[in-house]
This record gives sequence, C-alpha cells and structure tokens, in this order.
Amino acid sequence: TRSGSQYNQSYYFNKILIDVSCVELKQVILPKVDALDNSPFIYIKIKELGSNITGEDYFAKLFFTRSNDNFMEFSSMDREIYKKEYKPGIIIDTFNISFYLSNGDYLVLPDIENSITLSICCTLQSL
Repeated sequence: TRSGSQYNQSYYFNKILIDVSCVELKQVILPKVDALDNSPFIYIKIKELGSNITGEDYFAKLFFTRSNDNFMEFSSMDREIYKKEYKPGIIIDTFNISFYLSNGDYLVLPDIENSITLSICCTLQSL
C-alpha cells in the first residue's frame, strides 16, 4: 500500500470482491520511524472490516517481531490468527487502513511503500 497525505492511507483494488466470507491478516511491514521506538505494539484499523473478533475497535493488535535499519515487521505476539468471518458475505472494493501507536496516537508514516498481506476468501471477483 502507499501512505501519506496524498494517499490517505487507503488501498484501492482494481477489482470488486463479491461475497467475501473471510479476511485474515498475515503480515505487516512498515518503514522504521521514530514514533515506533517507544511503542511496544501498534493497532491496525481497517474501516471496511470493522472491529476484531472480540469486538474491540481495531482489526488487529500487532507486536514488533523483526527489524532492520529501514523496516519493521509486525505480527501477533501470541501467534493468534487475525481472521474475521462474514456471514452473509460482504462486498469489498476499497480498504481504508490506519495505524495507531499503543498510546492511541495516530501513526504518521512516510510516503513510501508499505506491505500488508491479507488472505481474502470470496466467491466472485469482477473488474
């Protein structure tokens, strides 16, 4: 995905996913920024997916697992799978993704590539 003010931290598909029955977060790789130094975890909110399976106001609570000089990788510390099921299925054509620090402050990311890997189960896709 792309982030920064001009992208509004949204990812737009060139396809419409119809009858989405489940979405699972696999991995998040973000650029290393100073704000992450004092945050033991981050929250990821995905507007179109709503809250997590326990009803909290975020899709996932991610803990730092690896880093290098430029990037940090986040995943679940307790190896819990972040998967949400939808019955009946939903239609998705946009993801509005935002990140928040452990203190609740919005995480501002530089305007460079980020990586978010989702597994999406659906019965139909169209252009």
